Amino acid sequence: MRLRILGLCVVLALLLGAGAFTALGVALSALIRSAEGSSAVVNAIYLPLSFVSGAFFSPHHFPSFLRSIADVLPLSYVIRLVRDTALKDVQIWDRPRSVAVLAAWALAGTVVALRRFRWEPSEG
Repeated sequence: MRLRILGLCVVLALLLGAGAFTALGVALSALIRSAEGSSAVVNAIYLPLSFVSGAFFSPHHFPSFLRSIADVLPLSYVIRLVRDTALKDVQIWDRPRSVAVLAAWALAGTVVALRRFRWEPSEG
């Protein structure tokens, strides 16, 4: 039974992260003016985000200013939630701050996407 609950917690953490990044992706697509520049903009955001958030290695030995930046980035919270639920047997509701931060990023992305996204490109 406990294994089933932890499996559900991992799925919920992944769904929450996917929802937040989907909303942020649609919001970002509304802000990028041309298709030619989109990959450069996405890479300029994604690669530093990944390194600072600890996707490739542990950020525990980072300088304090980088850890402060990582503490507001959504990827840090997705990594923590998935790591804690999958490896440390922690249930998702035991990490309300992580869930709240991801929900806030998802809400912010949704608000920007609803206000700015258009199906027709706005080049020029």
